[in-house]
Amino acid sequence: MFPNSINRRITQTQQRLQNGEFMSNIKISTKNLDLYYGENHALKNINMNIKAGAITAFIGPSGCGKSTFLKTLNRMNDLVPGVKITGEVRYRGGDIYAPGTDVCRLRREIGMVFQKPNPFPMSIYDNIAYGPRTHGIRSKARLDELVERSLRGAAIWDEVKDRLKAPALGLSGGQQQRVAIARAIAKDVDLILSCGDLNPKYLSFLATFCKGPVLYVHGNHDDRYEKTPPEGCICIEDKIYEYKGIRIMGLGGSYRYSSGINQYTERKMRNRIFKMWFPLWRKKGFDILLTHAAAYGVDDANDWAHMGFECFVKLLDIYRPKYYIHGHIHLNYGGGHTRRQQYGETEIINGYQFHKFEYETGKEIKML
Repeated sequence: MFPNSINRRITQTQQRLQNGEFMSNIKISTKNLDLYYGENHALKNINMNIKAGAITAFIGPSGCGKSTFLKTLNRMNDLVPGVKITGEVRYRGGDIYAPGTDVCRLRREIGMVFQKPNPFPMSIYDNIAYGPRTHGIRSKARLDELVERSLRGAAIWDEVKDRLKAPALGLSGGQQQRVAIARAIAKDVDLILSCGDLNPKYLSFLATFCKGPVLYVHGNHDDRYEKTPPEGCICIEDKIYEYKGIRIMGLGGSYRYSSGINQYTERKMRNRIFKMWFPLWRKKGFDILLTHAAAYGVDDANDWAHMGFECFVKLLDIYRPKYYIHGHIHLNYGGGHTRRQQYGETEIINGYQFHKFEYETGKEIKML
């Protein structure tokens, strides 16, 4: 038995909790949260609050659901086929699974650093500066400022400030993880589009420093994606993905030239487009067409492997998007291939290697 004074304080605290008096300090909360992978009931009735400014750790054996639960907090599980989620997850008081939630903004505010940081085989400094450099920042003073600020934000500056030119791969696992966090802090691009045939680990790396989503379609050499898809990235194959009002339609793969994966005849590619009639009607077209292969007669090549699709030309003629972005055709192949050209009302951009452009709304977009 507690003394009456303590009992009164317990009762008063319970009443204050019921009235939501302490909720202002709670950043994330879950209520009756359940998650299913098909028939597998992975998360069962999770109820908890995470306070602002607190450090919260989840401890348990491999496979118990730690990562699965964390991915529900910024809707990363949306990217996994067959997932069903019930209950509530609230961030700053709002239900993140409610219709109309801006998922891109949510993921920018609730970031994620992957378990395997995968630093590039370059110096600590260059690992942090790599992203800003590819986005056009060349000033050494500006890069120095970004690197120091990011490493301080990841609580590793004092440990590495005297060896910034040392290889990042020489750091301990925990230090590499904090370098990955620093990369995330240094992010400075609105959107990344991948035209296929990129190492999935590279795309995962890009996702750690892009403040917007990383969208991709498959190339004809992306056999690794089936076993190890890029973490933190969004596949938009046969979809129209909308980002801040920009409608992006994705169609990966190349013209069929062998028995390999992600290769299509003209007829099969046309059937893929036909099956998208409803999102095309509902979205009233698209603003950017993102593909791996080129359009027939428009920056394609004469060999079977690099021939373009006629149905892509019809898409451009009918919907007249602002941009058509493709990969697959290397600019060093010869034959007069160019980075940018105009087709009617559509600007065609070859995303070979990488290229950055600014959409008319002021959003910076990088293509790979």
